[in-house]
Amino acid sequence: MYYRGRRKTKKRIKQQVEAREADKFMAFPKRRRIEDPELLRMVSQEKCCINNCRCQAVPAHIKSVGSGGDDTPENISPLCFHHHTEQHSMGWPRFRARYPEVITYAEFIHRQDNGLL
Repeated sequence: MYYRGRRKTKKRIKQQVEAREADKFMAFPKRRRIEDPELLRMVSQEKCCINNCRCQAVPAHIKSVGSGGDDTPENISPLCFHHHTEQHSMGWPRFRARYPEVITYAEFIHRQDNGLL
Protein backbone atom coordinates (compact mmCIF):
# COMPACT_ATOMS: atom_id res chain seq x y z
CA MET A 1 0.00 0.00 0.00
CA TYR A 2 2.72 2.49 0.93
CA TYR A 3 4.51 1.77 -2.32
CA ARG A 4 1.40 2.46 -4.40
CA GLY A 5 0.79 5.79 -2.69
CA ARG A 6 4.41 6.78 -3.14
CA ARG A 7 4.31 5.89 -6.82
CA LYS A 8 1.21 8.03 -7.36
CA THR A 9 2.84 10.94 -5.57
CA LYS A 10 5.96 10.67 -7.72
CA LYS A 11 3.81 10.51 -10.85
CA ARG A 12 1.82 13.58 -9.77
CA ILE A 13 5.02 15.56 -9.05
CA LYS A 14 6.45 14.52 -12.41
CA GLN A 15 3.28 15.73 -14.19
CA GLN A 16 3.47 19.11 -12.38
CA VAL A 17 7.12 19.56 -13.37
CA GLU A 18 6.34 18.62 -16.97
CA ALA A 19 3.49 21.16 -17.05
CA ARG A 20 5.81 23.94 -15.82
CA GLU A 21 8.45 23.01 -18.39
CA ALA A 22 5.83 22.98 -21.16
CA ASP A 23 5.02 26.63 -20.38
CA LYS A 24 8.50 27.57 -21.61
CA PHE A 25 7.69 26.33 -25.12
CA MET A 26 4.14 27.66 -25.42
CA ALA A 27 3.43 30.81 -27.42
CA PHE A 28 0.93 31.93 -24.76
CA PRO A 29 1.75 30.17 -21.46
CA LYS A 30 -1.02 29.66 -18.96
CA ARG A 31 -1.25 32.49 -16.44
CA ARG A 32 -0.34 31.43 -12.90
CA ARG A 33 -2.55 32.70 -10.11
CA ILE A 34 -0.88 34.81 -7.41
CA GLU A 35 -1.30 33.06 -4.05
CA ASP A 36 -0.52 34.88 -0.80
CA PRO A 37 -1.37 32.83 2.33
CA GLU A 38 0.08 35.56 4.57
CA LEU A 39 -2.35 38.13 3.17
CA LEU A 40 -5.28 35.75 3.66
CA ARG A 41 -4.20 35.21 7.27
CA MET A 42 -4.00 38.97 7.87
CA VAL A 43 -7.48 39.53 6.42
CA SER A 44 -8.84 36.75 8.65
CA GLN A 45 -7.68 38.68 11.72
CA GLU A 46 -9.78 41.76 10.84
CA LYS A 47 -13.46 42.54 11.43
CA CYS A 48 -16.14 42.69 8.72
CA CYS A 49 -16.05 45.95 6.75
CA ILE A 50 -19.86 46.31 6.63
CA ASN A 51 -21.18 49.05 8.94
CA ASN A 52 -22.48 47.86 12.33
CA CYS A 53 -21.12 44.35 11.79
CA ARG A 54 -18.28 43.46 14.15
CA CYS A 55 -17.99 39.76 13.28
CA GLN A 56 -14.68 38.11 12.43
CA ALA A 57 -13.81 38.53 8.75
CA VAL A 58 -12.98 35.92 6.16
CA PRO A 59 -11.24 36.87 2.89
CA ALA A 60 -13.81 37.40 0.14
CA HIS A 61 -12.41 37.52 -3.40
CA ILE A 62 -14.00 40.12 -5.68
CA LYS A 63 -12.94 38.23 -8.80
CA SER A 64 -13.36 34.60 -7.75
CA VAL A 65 -10.45 32.18 -7.58
CA GLY A 66 -12.15 30.00 -10.20
CA SER A 67 -12.22 32.97 -12.58
CA GLY A 68 -8.51 33.59 -12.07
CA GLY A 69 -8.74 36.06 -9.18
CA ASP A 70 -5.47 36.61 -7.35
CA ASP A 71 -4.72 36.96 -3.64
CA THR A 72 -4.00 40.68 -3.81
CA PRO A 73 -5.25 43.45 -1.50
CA GLU A 74 -7.17 44.99 -4.42
CA ASN A 75 -9.07 41.74 -5.02
CA ILE A 76 -9.93 40.85 -1.42
CA SER A 77 -12.53 42.34 0.88
CA PRO A 78 -12.79 41.51 4.61
CA LEU A 79 -16.34 40.18 5.08
CA CYS A 80 -17.85 38.06 7.83
CA PHE A 81 -19.18 34.61 6.94
CA HIS A 82 -22.78 35.87 6.68
CA HIS A 83 -21.94 38.75 4.32
CA HIS A 84 -19.50 36.57 2.34
CA THR A 85 -22.26 34.04 1.72
CA GLU A 86 -24.63 36.85 0.74
CA GLN A 87 -21.99 38.24 -1.64
CA HIS A 88 -21.69 34.85 -3.34
CA SER A 89 -25.45 34.47 -3.75
CA MET A 90 -26.01 38.03 -5.06
CA GLY A 91 -22.88 38.51 -7.13
CA TRP A 92 -20.39 41.31 -6.58
CA PRO A 93 -22.14 44.15 -8.50
CA ARG A 94 -25.49 43.70 -6.71
CA PHE A 95 -23.77 43.23 -3.35
CA ARG A 96 -21.77 46.44 -3.86
CA ALA A 97 -24.99 48.29 -4.77
CA ARG A 98 -26.68 47.04 -1.61
CA TYR A 99 -23.70 47.77 0.64
CA PRO A 100 -21.87 50.81 -0.80
CA GLU A 101 -19.56 50.90 2.24
CA VAL A 102 -17.84 47.66 1.16
CA ILE A 103 -14.13 48.27 0.62
CA THR A 104 -11.21 46.23 -0.60
CA TYR A 105 -8.42 45.26 1.77
CA ALA A 106 -6.13 47.82 0.07
CA GLU A 107 -8.64 50.60 0.94
CA PHE A 108 -9.02 49.13 4.43
CA ILE A 109 -5.26 49.35 5.08
CA HIS A 110 -5.15 52.89 3.65
CA ARG A 111 -7.94 54.04 5.98
CA GLN A 112 -6.29 52.39 8.99
CA ASP A 113 -2.96 54.08 8.23
CA ASN A 114 -4.64 57.48 7.97
CA GLY A 115 -6.69 57.03 11.16
CA LEU A 116 -10.03 56.94 9.33
CA LEU A 117 -11.11 53.63 10.87
